[in-house]
Amino acid sequence: MSYQIEQPELHSGHHLLDKGQDETKSVFHVAKAVGADFHVDYLESGYFDPERGGYHVPRIQGGTNRGVARSFHVVRRDTRQELGHHSNRYGKTDAYHPVFETVERLFPHSTESITLFGEGQRIVICQNLGEPIDLGQGEEIKPMLYWTSSLDGRWRTAVYDVMNRLFCQNQLINKKPIMAVKHTTNHNDMLQVRSQIMKGYMERAETFKNMAKVMKDQSYTDHEFEQLVQTIVPIDWADDARRRIDRLTTERSNMYATWRSETEGWGSGNRWLAYNAVQGAEQHRINTRVRGQGRNASRSLAMAIEGKTPYADKALAILQED
Repeated sequence: MSYQIEQPELHSGHHLLDKGQDETKSVFHVAKAVGADFHVDYLESGYFDPERGGYHVPRIQGGTNRGVARSFHVVRRDTRQELGHHSNRYGKTDAYHPVFETVERLFPHSTESITLFGEGQRIVICQNLGEPIDLGQGEEIKPMLYWTSSLDGRWRTAVYDVMNRLFCQNQLINKKPIMAVKHTTNHNDMLQVRSQIMKGYMERAETFKNMAKVMKDQSYTDHEFEQLVQTIVPIDWADDARRRIDRLTTERSNMYATWRSETEGWGSGNRWLAYNAVQGAEQHRINTRVRGQGRNASRSLAMAIEGKTPYADKALAILQED
């Protein structure tokens, strides 16, 4: 037996905030363009039993859910690709459409991009809500919102604040989401949700701006940066395997090259440039590498959302010590 979710009416009206009618920025428009507007079916999970014959579906034996299958497969309706396998407690939704509805109702006509992972197992929705923040000397960062969700259970539905550095397109993603919502068909009050998101968004943008300005005022030399890199990317020349030494040497070289780009672009070095050199190398070079497949920017984005940026984290901690 399969279960189909009633498809919601997709529209752009009845928003809490209407800042224009650029439909190309509607999450529905962007989702359709990248193939993220698919639907799913929930198929009962079971197995072929040679002893009893036929296909057997384990079911709950008592209570209000008596007779319900214990688990389900989430299957794309268009490609029949399995996207996830969950217990009967998993909130069944029509793929990402409820998320699209929430995103568009809260912040209409603000979607910059959507990244779909794999066959649709995970998704990131990027929204631009405001103007860039001036850090001085012509440098700007742009606060963004990144919504995450998944059908494989790997990511919860959550919204993160992100600072995009326009000079090098570094994505400085906060480790802790502003808000997380369980994958469910229930909806919180929209006004309260929007208020909570905007409060966290503005507070973190202000905190980040102040941190960046303090670091920009602290000079940092080439020698200090070399020591920083050697600290966060240690190499045991005597005991490390040759393959590991080669990989770490390359990662160090990526950071040195990014540091040169930063100082050539902005003049004398400072701690803000040092942090961005490490973070940028990790984002654009180190975490995009896929063995035997070249580079994949989506891999780096997923690792940043999952907090797998050890070099940037260590660098920031060291640079903020004094």
